[in-house]
Amino acid sequence: MSNDQLLQEELLRIKSAVKQNFRRVKTIQNRQLARWTAQAAQTSRAKATCRPGNEMTQSPVKVGSSTTNTIFREAQYLVHYLDYIFPIQYAFYVDAPDQGGRGWLFFLLERNAPLRNAALTLSAFHQHTFSPYHTEKQEDELLQYHTKALQELRHVVRHRDVGASADNIEEWLKFLAGGMFLISFEVFQGGTNNWQAHFNALVSVIQNLTSSDFDFDASDPSSPDFDFQRGMNTAQKFILSNLVWIDILAPLATGAAPRLPYRDWLNAGNIDMSRVMGCSNLIMIAIGDMMTLDSNALTMDSGTLQIAIDDLEKCMHDGIGAALDDGSTVYT
Repeated sequence: MSNDQLLQEELLRIKSAVKQNFRRVKTIQNRQLARWTAQAAQTSRAKATCRPGNEMTQSPVKVGSSTTNTIFREAQYLVHYLDYIFPIQYAFYVDAPDQGGRGWLFFLLERNAPLRNAALTLSAFHQHTFSPYHTEKQEDELLQYHTKALQELRHVVRHRDVGASADNIEEWLKFLAGGMFLISFEVFQGGTNNWQAHFNALVSVIQNLTSSDFDFDASDPSSPDFDFQRGMNTAQKFILSNLVWIDILAPLATGAAPRLPYRDWLNAGNIDMSRVMGCSNLIMIAIGDMMTLDSNALTMDSGTLQIAIDDLEKCMHDGIGAALDDGSTVYT
């Protein structure tokens, strides 16, 4: 199946999910409207009974209070994501304060609507799941964030540009990070299949890129945008590490071989999986090779399969020996 076909499938799936979410939001809102109407009618009748008609007064309306509350809630959700959900997702993440820490993440959350709403979705879902009080308002809020994230990701997918990494790294990361967060949401819900559509869309764009296509070089420290470029490079390494992790372990659920050029990306030395997932490049490459061999095993005769197994075992031992000797993470 071509890359364009995969992207069209993802767009159709997102469109269907958006419509379904809209229907659910509408149902919740209709129930809320009916309840509020009944309560308002009851309150009105009670006031009419207690007061003469000419003495009835309107209580002052707090203009903007709803908007202010929404802004405050979203600020709470973003902090909740950074403080509680990120450590759950990346328990082995090693921060680098001397390189700006997670400033790149906060920057992307503030600047990129798909990523922001995907993070809000995760936070709302996490709080909704663990809160002792489950209200329709919470569910409505969760669905609205999810719907916005899906709509915005659909827009980004439609206007994606494979060469954006060279021209506009922020737009490039918006696409990758938005899809990655939606994968996390599907997994957090306990989904076993829905995440695959998001991942397929991401893979269809990046699977033919080599390590040389990614610009990991920080700009000159004397450059006025040095901090920004360094942060975006850190973000790119983090996101690509995530995608490699998913791609290598996805065969456990899909039965298919990894699709990304993980050997090229990891052997280039620019991505360090141990700082993101707590697993060295050497081990990740070995797992990827085993997954690839396993997916092809049924089409191989016993002799060829045994040779492949022996070669894999030898490469693993050689790689481990090299790592012990000089700390190298290159696995050939």
